[in-house]
Amino acid sequence: MVQILSFDSRSIRSLLDEKHAALFEDEFPIIFKLDTVKDESNQKMFHRCVREGQPALKHSAIDNALDNNQIEATRLMINHVVLHQNSYVYSYLFEHNLSQIMEMGIHVTKLLESNVFIYKIDF
Repeated sequence: MVQILSFDSRSIRSLLDEKHAALFEDEFPIIFKLDTVKDESNQKMFHRCVREGQPALKHSAIDNALDNNQIEATRLMINHVVLHQNSYVYSYLFEHNLSQIMEMGIHVTKLLESNVFIYKIDF
């Protein structure tokens, strides 16, 4: 649902509200990347499986919010990742958009200090 409604800050604020925190489970992340395939009319369509021969792009709800200049929605999703998906396995969400996020003036201090970009090796 977040992927679909990420173009609207009010919807994201409602979906990611902390009153729903009991529903946010580590096993089922809310923010992730989907394959994006362009159809014949060159409009984006989201598919989990890509047909053979079609170029696919990975696109997340954060990317969608950035494409629609939704600074507040982007900020809310970053905070959600830091609070509820705080693991290095989600660093791929920021692989190509971190500089754009900083250029838009969104504070990333908590993100950079979180476990998203840190992997501790115990030996």
